[in-house]
Order: sequence, then structure tokens, then C-alpha cells
Amino acid sequence: MMHDASDPTRPSSTRRSNLALIVAAAVVVVLGVAIALAAAIWSSGDDADELDGTTWQLESLIVDGQEVAVVDGTSPTLGFADGTAQGDGGCNTFSGGYEAGDGTIAIGPLAVTEIFCEEPAGTDDQETAYLARLTAASSYRIVGDRLVLADELGDSLNFDRA
Repeated sequence: MMHDASDPTRPSSTRRSNLALIVAAAVVVVLGVAIALAAAIWSSGDDADELDGTTWQLESLIVDGQEVAVVDGTSPTLGFADGTAQGDGGCNTFSGGYEAGDGTIAIGPLAVTEIFCEEPAGTDDQETAYLARLTAASSYRIVGDRLVLADELGDSLNFDRA
């Protein structure tokens, strides 16, 4: 004798087995969604580099607790693209690798052109300080159009989005 699945006279063991199949299918769907979400979150944390494709102009340096303005007539820059940090130190250009994520950053080593720049006065000293703090940077923070790179001693580089 054949019974319809909705038939209340159907044997209870068949109804229980159908219910078990429905519950198992629901668990599989829920687990699949959870795994997909976890994979998306995990990969976005590793692959999402908020610095990639950005360019910045140095506005000031904090050296030994003192803010130092950029030398007039210079425009030190920093750009990030495809794992490379590159820019202008105010006189020379530089390029090197970088890794960033979760507020931490490591830049360098850097390849730097070697032009001696006397004018404007202070350019070479500024560039030396800039590049030293750039490679010493261990953390970064972006707030609006402002990037701050800081080292573990409290020195920092303050940029505006270019």
C-alpha cells in the first residue's frame, strides 16, 4: 500500500526519515553559507590593501617630538601600487617593496637615485630624514585624506592625499 507523504496515516518511521533528510540538507546549506562568508572575510583581510593605488604628499615630519615643516620649494611624495612604494624625496626618487595590513606597514629596502641637491637649502637633510623615517615606519593610519606613518619611537610622517 502506497501513502502520500502528507498522509497522516503514513508510517512514522518514513516521516522521521524525511524530516532527518530535510534537517541534514538545511545544515549543509547553513554550513556552506558560513564557510563562504568566512572565506570572503579572510581573503578581504589579506588581499585588501587600502594603500594600493594611492598617492600622498608629505606635509610634515615629527622628529624627536618636534614637528618639522616641508622645505619650501620641495614636494616629497609617496605612492603605493602593486606592492611597490615609490616617490620623490624632494630631490631624489625612490622605489621599494612594501607590505601593509591591519594598520601595520613595512617599507623597503629602497633604491634611491643619488643626486646632490643644494637648493632649496635644507633639501638634502629633509630627504635623509624622510627616507629614514619611511623605512622605519611600522604603523599607518588613514583618517579622511590624511595618512600618518609612524615608527616605534614616535617619529612620524604626515601626508595629505595627492
